[in-house]
Amino acid sequence: MFNRKISPAKAPTAAVAPRPTLAELSPEYVRLSRLSAELSQRHDELIALLLPITRRIAERGNSGMWWGSPRAAEVKKPSAAEIGAAELLGDGAPAPPPPAMPRVDAETAEMDRLSRELEIVEEAQRIVGPRLERERTAASIRLCDLVLPEYRAIVDRMFDALVALGEAMLDQKDLVAGLRLEGALPGALRLLRLDALGDPTDSGSELRRLFAEAIEHGHIAADRLPQTWRRTKS
Repeated sequence: MFNRKISPAKAPTAAVAPRPTLAELSPEYVRLSRLSAELSQRHDELIALLLPITRRIAERGNSGMWWGSPRAAEVKKPSAAEIGAAELLGDGAPAPPPPAMPRVDAETAEMDRLSRELEIVEEAQRIVGPRLERERTAASIRLCDLVLPEYRAIVDRMFDALVALGEAMLDQKDLVAGLRLEGALPGALRLLRLDALGDPTDSGSELRRLFAEAIEHGHIAADRLPQTWRRTKS
């Protein structure tokens, strides 16, 4: 009643042949990754250059533009006496100063230049980002198809271990039940508590969930679930 044979361990899995890397499978992914990194670096550089300039312009309290060509403060306006003298002499009124035209100082011009480049970089990032993700996804699917046999060999070893663990859990359960039938108190054994995995014979247990998931994804065959686990609970 309390003895149960455990399936012998399988022979070690043969060495898996070297596989290509994601970069080898998709040169386009490599190109886009590098481009994305370069754009990100330039974006950070532009922000670092712009911050002190915009701070200084804000401290000046203007947009960096001043009026006059040359500066309005440097253009001498004719006085009332000069106008009167010109009229008296028949020379006509002195020519008024040229209309003030907006001019941008060097620092504001640099800010504008950097801001335009920043806009271009950010637009490029918006374009490259989705392209990179699409290429990464497509290349990852191809890579995972190649890696699947290697992964399933690992899963196979996992479930060999899980079957052995589940069988040992049931052996412990049977041993404890036998002791209790004799009237003994099994607590002195300092029993290992594996409650998180649940009962292997309970289809709702965590241990059985792992089997169901692996079977559903095609990693293991349905017959990997031991028949002795299908007996009591459902």
